[in-house]
Amino acid sequence: MAIYLPIYGPDLTGAGHAARTLVFGYFHLWFLPGLLVSALLVWLLRRSGRIGGAAALLAATGLGMQVLVLSGQAQISLDSYRNGLFTIFPFFAAGVLLAQGRGRWLERRALPLAGLSLLAVLGESLIWYRIAGGGWGVDMMASLLLAAPALFLAAKALPGPGDGKRIASMAAFVYFSHVMMMIVASRFGLEGDVKALAVMALCLGLAAWLGIGTRRPVLAFFT
Repeated sequence: MAIYLPIYGPDLTGAGHAARTLVFGYFHLWFLPGLLVSALLVWLLRRSGRIGGAAALLAATGLGMQVLVLSGQAQISLDSYRNGLFTIFPFFAAGVLLAQGRGRWLERRALPLAGLSLLAVLGESLIWYRIAGGGWGVDMMASLLLAAPALFLAAKALPGPGDGKRIASMAAFVYFSHVMMMIVASRFGLEGDVKALAVMALCLGLAAWLGIGTRRPVLAFFT
């Protein structure tokens, strides 16, 4: 957030606007305050049962608000349901529960579960498309709450070399950098699908560069 302050800082209209940006994040960086909120909730709830129950309740609440908005039944601001409470915390909680050893019995079935969960994501995306009439983006899906841990367990079960810290650092660096790529693409007049393809190509190129050879000094410095 601080790195991009020179870009969004001049647009802040006052203390209230600054506080809202701090809570909900700037542009695609809304994940960052969401992670802080999620970590705080995990610390407050402590017990795995409470964490799991709160995650399910908050995910259902966020999905409910999204249904109301995309179906045209209510006018709710995007920040009200796409935030740390209703979107990030359920995934954060799933990671915490996996780290605590919950779900070990799923590891032997990780690959077929990952495949089925991806099919569920495709099916649910069609349902959301019908709900939204094809005109709105979808920020949360119930099937993603199953697919994310299933894919993690499947990747963990696959043999092969890998440096988890390096992969995580690469993903974080690309995530932070893609915001600047989108801003630059817009400044060059790129919009829509062309802009999306250009940013994706740049992200893939950056990931490939970071993954080749020894750990890049830039990656080591920032992560």
